[in-house]
Amino acid sequence: MARARKASLEDLPAEWAEELSDASLRDTAGLKTFERGLEYLRSDRVEMVSAKGLQAQFEAHGTGLYRVDLHFEDPGLHADCSCPHAADGNFCKHMVAAALLWRAHLGGEAEPPAAASAAAALTQARVAKAAQTRAAKREALQAFLAHQPAEQLAQRLWERAQSDRDLMAELKAWAATSGAEGDPKALRTAVDELLKVSGRDYLETRDVRAWIGRALKAVALLRDALPGLAVDVRAIAEHALQRAAGVQERAGEDPGAVDEVNSALMAVLVASLRAAPPPAAWAEHLLQRVQGDEGYLWSRPDLLDAAGPEVTRAYSRRLAELWEQTQAQSSPGDAATTADLGFSGRPRSFDAQRDRLRRLMVEDLERQGDPLAVFEFMKRSALGLGEHAALIRWCEMHGRPRDALQLAQAACKLFDNHAVVEDLLLQAYERDGWDEEALAIRRRRFDKQPWPDHYLALIKAATAARADLPAVRRAAYARVQAHEEAEAGQRSHPLLRPGLRQASPGPNVSWRAGMLVLDNEIDQALALVQAPNGCDPRVLEALADRLPAERDADAFSLLKSCFEHQMAGASSPYKEPLRLVAKAMQRLDTEGARAFLLSLGAQHKAKRNFIAGLPRVGP
Repeated sequence: MARARKASLEDLPAEWAEELSDASLRDTAGLKTFERGLEYLRSDRVEMVSAKGLQAQFEAHGTGLYRVDLHFEDPGLHADCSCPHAADGNFCKHMVAAALLWRAHLGGEAEPPAAASAAAALTQARVAKAAQTRAAKREALQAFLAHQPAEQLAQRLWERAQSDRDLMAELKAWAATSGAEGDPKALRTAVDELLKVSGRDYLETRDVRAWIGRALKAVALLRDALPGLAVDVRAIAEHALQRAAGVQERAGEDPGAVDEVNSALMAVLVASLRAAPPPAAWAEHLLQRVQGDEGYLWSRPDLLDAAGPEVTRAYSRRLAELWEQTQAQSSPGDAATTADLGFSGRPRSFDAQRDRLRRLMVEDLERQGDPLAVFEFMKRSALGLGEHAALIRWCEMHGRPRDALQLAQAACKLFDNHAVVEDLLLQAYERDGWDEEALAIRRRRFDKQPWPDHYLALIKAATAARADLPAVRRAAYARVQAHEEAEAGQRSHPLLRPGLRQASPGPNVSWRAGMLVLDNEIDQALALVQAPNGCDPRVLEALADRLPAERDADAFSLLKSCFEHQMAGASSPYKEPLRLVAKAMQRLDTEGARAFLLSLGAQHKAKRNFIAGLPRVGP
């Protein structure tokens, strides 16, 4: 029986073959998605499962295992993928990679090079000719439409708009903008029409993108109207910013997409203020805006600069009045103490309005260019851990190191050496050479939390203070061992991954082993982590990394323990366990690596994505 000939690009209509070209796939998916798909293909992360005639199935290995189906059916290429991006209606990178692989398959890569080159050249010529044909058809269609009666075209357009809400919105905006030039009322109507959006609580990505396109047209209208209607443009731009805020709240998965519209509208508003500075009373209006939910958008120095000196002076004066009113309403018991602090470091009696006004006061004083006034205000008004820390940081940034040191010392006393201000005090001590004072803090921290990173900082501080390093080390190890004994019998440890409990019956020696690794006492660390003692996998991996090639067996044993720990709570795509498998295999010879993979395959055969991600051993 004659063997059926494999389908090739030459069997496809030219228009269909073109859809597998780089240019067509790039247009369909977008440049970034196309490049990611190309990278998928180059890294062998997509494979063909089956191919028959005009259809093919593929598997793509990404954050999960995805199935890609491609087939040709009039009018052209149809693609489907099981990934979330494709579920939203997008042509994803997995589809791009599969299409490129199918094109290579249809191009007959098994042919001799000369024949393959000839086939490729023929295919390229056919694709180019098809592109020219399509362009000619489009031009002919455009010419045909240009000669049709306007009434007939308008009727067809209207019928189409009945079922296309975006097209209907475009038509309404077109009608509104036709008379907007020079007429403030018509301009506002046109902008309102362009900014209309669905009343649903949640807006799909498609809805948001369509709205952004119309909103940017509204911005263009306002920009064009600026020379003659600056005052009206300012009012309309402010109204448009409110509408944009509403869309941003309902923008679902991509609220940041509306930022482009916000920035463009704010630029128009600034330009309108420069063209026609408002009266001083506008300062009150601006203050209401900056204190509202969209205050982050309105709190901008360029708005005040554009509004002019009268508004600027009125703004500063009114802001100071509001601050004084807030202070007068505060009770004498509002001063922060350690007991007053909530989780965020703010007083439990935290007042959002006071916090906002204080921030605005600082911004306004900084805008006025008076650093001394900023310092005095921040110092006088500091309430709570966060505001004291902000004052210390401000002093560090503005060349007041002595003030920063003194304020940090006072804050540590006020807030019982809270880590936030103690960190700032440490920075000041280490910057100014107060080595013994820095060492005292490092000792206290290590005694409280004898972690390896605290041990490293302790040794560094002891070196700077010229302390007796052997004595410091002996005291540190004794402290850690005391912690281990105190925690004996507990089945969890702070260094273990959340949700997992220590499985070994012995004490958890993670901290002490970590310190030994840092001190390069590898043999002692290796002896310490042996059963029945328990140890955090991160410490075991760090220890394995320190072992030389002649101790590959010990390193493999440690990495295997790390893998087993990670695999116990892992789920697809098993990124961390697979990383540890690859790392452990580097410590094995070829036969050992092959045996290791076989044992993993037998033990975890039900975890298909894990098995699919296992590395391969060469011949």
